Amino acid sequence: MVTRRRFMNASALGAAALIAGPVLNGAAEEGAAVTGDAR
Repeated sequence: MVTRRRFMNASALGAAALIAGPVLNGAAEEGAAVTGDAR
């Protein structure tokens, strides 16, 4: 039970990292492009 719970938490964190990584990178690039266009 404990090992399964740990595995579930680890897999959830891994999936969140895989999803959040590209999303944050895309947001940062879009933000830089927007500020660059504004300037």
